[in-house]
Amino acid sequence: MSPATGHAAATAHVDETEHPLAGLAWLSDQKTLTITDVTKLKRLRRKQLSASTSHALYPDKCSVSMVIDRLMPREDGVFEANQLGTAAHAVLEQLFSLPGPERTKARASAIAREYRENFEFANEMLGHGLAPLVHALNEADTEKWFREVDVRTHGLWEIEDPTQVTVFRNEMGFGADNEFNVNIGRVPFVGYIDRVDKILDPVSGEIVGYKVIDYKMGKYKEPDPKFPNNPDEYGDQIKVYVAAMFGVTGFWPESGSLVFAKHHRERVIETTREAVAGAVERFEAAFDRMNDMADKNEYPTKPGPLCSWCVLVNNCPAAVNPRNGAPYEDLSNTVKIPFDELPAEEQAAGKNWPAWKKAKGVRKPGLDDEGNPLPLKAIPRGDVTIPTVQFPAPSDSPEANARRMPAGITNGAAQQTDTSAHRAPAPSTNTTEGNTPMTITAAAPAQKKLIEGVSVTDADVEGILNARSNSALAVTDLSAFTIAKLAEAGMPITGGSVNALLDTFATIVQNVEFALTGATSYQSGANRLARTALKSVVESLPLPWGEDFAAWDAWFESARKRTSATLNAAIRLHSQGEQLPDAPYQALAGIQKPSAA
Repeated sequence: MSPATGHAAATAHVDETEHPLAGLAWLSDQKTLTITDVTKLKRLRRKQLSASTSHALYPDKCSVSMVIDRLMPREDGVFEANQLGTAAHAVLEQLFSLPGPERTKARASAIAREYRENFEFANEMLGHGLAPLVHALNEADTEKWFREVDVRTHGLWEIEDPTQVTVFRNEMGFGADNEFNVNIGRVPFVGYIDRVDKILDPVSGEIVGYKVIDYKMGKYKEPDPKFPNNPDEYGDQIKVYVAAMFGVTGFWPESGSLVFAKHHRERVIETTREAVAGAVERFEAAFDRMNDMADKNEYPTKPGPLCSWCVLVNNCPAAVNPRNGAPYEDLSNTVKIPFDELPAEEQAAGKNWPAWKKAKGVRKPGLDDEGNPLPLKAIPRGDVTIPTVQFPAPSDSPEANARRMPAGITNGAAQQTDTSAHRAPAPSTNTTEGNTPMTITAAAPAQKKLIEGVSVTDADVEGILNARSNSALAVTDLSAFTIAKLAEAGMPITGGSVNALLDTFATIVQNVEFALTGATSYQSGANRLARTALKSVVESLPLPWGEDFAAWDAWFESARKRTSATLNAAIRLHSQGEQLPDAPYQALAGIQKPSAA
């Protein structure tokens, strides 16, 4: 596929043995999916849960659709809505990292254009999948991409004045390898809050509260009044974020909002403790539902209007049109056309439609900008065959249920008989203002990253870095020096760049230390001396930013030799004691600078 085409088929015809959905089977009821491939079943159980993933586990959702979404590879083109949303998010993330006066529309546009020009920057911010697609765009599609990203960011200025925003946290990360860890109720949480703002008193300038913000790049969405019992997914997302922030900071955000920048609209979400508690309960229930389905290895369908948007619609025996009870025709590549955008003759034919039907419009095959049908998003009928298997009905007997599992799985987990190992600890009860018990149990997990030991000579205490130790000072010293050098050079300060340069410095220190003492330890005095020498060397030996691997390899060797020479010269000086030669500078006379290569 050429990235510049702007659209890509989501699936391709492949041999069944290679198909991403091989290893799935229908139970005899033809309504329940089961997994016969151990590797796929493992992918459906998460140790940490995000707010968006939890929504796919809500009781009004089809769990088979969730399974397919997890297993099917994504091959989205650069102009797909989710890819444009990713790009717009990245622009706003970078924008709100700047000082307030610099947050202008022009700067937002410039950031998007920098993604197009600077591949390394794009790769870091857009990801390994999207960045190459953006850089492969032809001239016409590049301009189109700029317009599409701009329209998803410039609307923000119709909602707020970014220059006046005081940011508390930008892209506040939880779980995985992020800065914060928190349990939402009983569930380890993973995810990012797009932005947390400080709310300042307009007179005193003091902080009076915090506001949680999530960017939405699609259409404006509110709960459907026709389905009052369905959860408000977008609202729940903000409420879970409120609980997460409260859990790690102790601050309760006074407000939360969804910003639909493309449509110039903001939706304010209630963040009372009662409202957040309800969202936390649904978050916990989603986590339990995920584990229960994996334990039983049963994923039930939920046929309905959304079937026509599922990639499995042509191959799912349960997918029927609720209006006539018949199997769906291929509707998976259709788009909704608002009633007032239909041709005059079609509006006339539908003039007596009820209001709700007019609001929904009609669905027609989607077309690209040239009027060509969009590629089929559903798996064509017959491209994948999901067999029907005969398993005994669910039973309270572990032996009976074990027969339902693929080889190597017990109770839905590889070599795991106690399913509680996948679950979070039992809930505790927080007490908030007024001593009112709350069910929101956002609390940092037991695993710490630092511990306050007693002695500086103990690098670790129970396997955790002792904050009082020489080792803690040593690694922090190197880390701070690394970030300072990145900032000084104007390089992006990201996890990848920090780790690469930090490891480079640490390797030089350890090599020099080992050559002098035969051992390495962040606790040692030799390590401290090597760090001191290295810092001096780096000041006089510029880092080869923008150069290739050979240049970095040469720089590393030069830095190592100079660091070693620094310490060896110091050791030689010490060995002389007070016996220094007369006029030692005589040896410097006549030394010439080496000629430039």
